[in-house]
Amino acid sequence: MKKSRMINQVSRMGGPAARFYTAVSGEQLAKQSAPIRIAWQIERMASQRGWSAGELLGSENELREQLGAGREALREAISILSNRGVVAVRRGRNGGVQVLSSDLPRTANAVAAYLRAIDSDPAQLARCVAGLDRLIALRLARRGGPLPARKHGEAVRKWLARACDHPVYLLYSEVIEVLSLGGPANGSLPDGLLDAISRQDVEAIANALGTICAAGPDAVDDPSAQSTLARTFAIAQTMLERAATCDESYLGNETSLCEQFSASRSVIRQALRILQDLDLVQARLGRSGGYEVRRPRPIGVIRQVYAWLAACRLCPFALIELVWDHNSTNVQLAAARLAAMPEDEKQRHLAALDSVLEQKDDTQRFVNLQKRLGEIAASPLVDICARSIVSYQACQPRDQPEPWEAISFLAQERRIVAALRAGQPDSAEAAIRAMEGRLLDALRDVPRPDRAR
Repeated sequence: MKKSRMINQVSRMGGPAARFYTAVSGEQLAKQSAPIRIAWQIERMASQRGWSAGELLGSENELREQLGAGREALREAISILSNRGVVAVRRGRNGGVQVLSSDLPRTANAVAAYLRAIDSDPAQLARCVAGLDRLIALRLARRGGPLPARKHGEAVRKWLARACDHPVYLLYSEVIEVLSLGGPANGSLPDGLLDAISRQDVEAIANALGTICAAGPDAVDDPSAQSTLARTFAIAQTMLERAATCDESYLGNETSLCEQFSASRSVIRQALRILQDLDLVQARLGRSGGYEVRRPRPIGVIRQVYAWLAACRLCPFALIELVWDHNSTNVQLAAARLAAMPEDEKQRHLAALDSVLEQKDDTQRFVNLQKRLGEIAASPLVDICARSIVSYQACQPRDQPEPWEAISFLAQERRIVAALRAGQPDSAEAAIRAMEGRLLDALRDVPRPDRAR
């Protein structure tokens, strides 16, 4: 198979785009094991080629040559991606590594696993739901036409996420449902919700959704009734939950895990690969070797959401509005938390924001300010999705520099921090929207590739 320009772009991405991507995603390939590093490179390759389901990326020998990978490391990387359901190996004369279609439930389960692994408390999970509510409200306030009919047994948030007519909202609602936070199915509509939607009132829509109570934990399905892949994900999740319950990082070795879960060695290895791909566990070497839970970092789940976005074939340019909706949501959540903090804690956060404003590099300052606002907002679901979307945008092939690389948002960034200090969230959000307007003006005359929606 002949190398395409997009494949070559995988190793050529550099300059401001590369620095921006690294700053947003936190990806540091050099610190990852060879199989995980190669798995991520294969995903980027598939993304930059448009993620066409059924397409062959190449044979094992061709991929080894293109990626500079050893045979064993490449095979382990392919195994990681196969376990996740994003590629398959086609045997035979015309075989190779084949791209599969997207899978929303698996991606949602990965995000939910990360949220549980970081030991999110009820208040933090409630902020994740509040973030979804605000994103839905922003989208519905711009939506024209009637809402789709609500399906029997469909939770209100899932119905409205579907009404948003965008895959990312479906991912949000799926994650919320996995965490059993979406509200009861067949629940009645909150008072004033439909009226708020008809008036396109963002605050009223979000407030009405906020009155929906969580559904409570779901009963765990019988593992024997699940498919092998679903059971593997369930085992991986249970490993994390048991470690958190017992406040113990050590999971055990393969033999002990097989006994604990009454599962074959291949299933346990597959579950461990899923967790390693999420960067949630690591191997412990030595006589008492095995696997232990590591301090969670977001890069593993960011990469999985990134791959899902690519599999949905979303146009990076068309995601700009969604990115700024996330920025707007983050600043509102951050403002609400600052207002509820003790004064000394609030001042520490504001001082940290001030220190970010002192940074000279426009790209780094912008990214670091968004990260700091995300930390204050403490809604990891919003943060993960925002960083995944921007990482996906930054990694797409480009023939010329993006306009944002020459834009300084310093004046608006100062307005955001000043508004947060004064307790004026709407002014902070107005500064966010001013930044969005400047970017859209710069992008207006830039030709874009013809991509799917």
